[in-house]
Formats: sequence, structure tokens, C-alpha cells
Amino acid sequence: MPKILVTGFEAFAGNQVNPTQDLINSIVHTESLQSLVLPVSFATSWPSLEEKIKQIRPDWVISFGVAAKRQSIDLERVALNFMDASIIDNEGKLIKESAIHPDLPACFINDLPLNEWKQLLSPTYPVSVSLSAGSFVCNHLYFHLLNNRQKYEYRTLFIHIPYADESFPQPMFEEFLKTFLEILNRPC
Repeated sequence: MPKILVTGFEAFAGNQVNPTQDLINSIVHTESLQSLVLPVSFATSWPSLEEKIKQIRPDWVISFGVAAKRQSIDLERVALNFMDASIIDNEGKLIKESAIHPDLPACFINDLPLNEWKQLLSPTYPVSVSLSAGSFVCNHLYFHLLNNRQKYEYRTLFIHIPYADESFPQPMFEEFLKTFLEILNRPC
């Protein structure tokens, strides 16, 4: 059974809740399943996650972020080497039109079977494959995750979810995660 680390983010932008934090807090830790709530910070989200990766050496890192305008659960294909925030992070930083790392490629493309997973998940959940993780902290984190997958020997995916409401109740996200983890635990 692979060791899986699932992450989400704290609340931000004046919101009292973040459905990804609620999702992460619902996880019961086992030897093969760990979780971490990350700061919404360009400066500290990746170092916080990297420290946990070094500590537990996961086979998978699955990160969740919230995207208010999304109307589906989005499996992210691409992380851009670009930051262009429209709001401040939780440390008060507003980064505009900047590379995450000027010496790295313009983007990283995830080669996981996202369309196959979409087909498996779509009968039960509103799932899409997205070609942009945005340009805020979620994308920043995903860029670092994809850049470091060989170094730390893990596979990774970033998943955006909408805010919980009548169309997307919080228990649906928890059921989605359970189903998705079952897919990851299947033999290759």
C-alpha cells in the first residue's frame, strides 16, 4: 500500500473557512495516510510541505486548493512558472507578473492519466481536467511539487475544488477523496 500525503490550505482572503482545510481535518491518519494543512503563503507553503515530505517520504502527494469560481472538481494538468496574484496571501504579499524560478521551464505538465481518472470519477462526481492551476499560491505550490518529484521520489497531483454549498456539500468532497484514494491504491 503506497504512503499518501494529502494537503489543503488554511482559510484566506477574509473567509472564515476553507473547504480544503475541512477536508484535511476529516482524514484519519494511518501509517499509509497522512495530511497537512498549509499556510496560504508564497514564502512558506512549499517549505512547510517540503519538510513534511522529507519527514515521511510519501509515494504520493495529493494537494487540494479552493477555487471560488470553479463549477467542478478539477484535476490540474499544468503548473505555470508564474505568479500573478489578484489578492494578498496570508502574509500580506501581493506578487504580480513574476516567475517562481527564473532558471526553470515556463511550466511543468503532469503526465498522470488524468483523463482516465476523470472517466472513473465522473459518473459520481463533477470532475474535469484543468489546464491551469491559476497564478496564486496553489499554482506556486504545484510548480514546486512537480519540480521536486524526482528529487523526493513521489508522484503528485493538485486538485481544485469549489467552495462548499448546496451544489457541492462538504461530505461530497470527503467521499470524492475516499474514492480517489481507492484509485491510487489499485495495483498498476
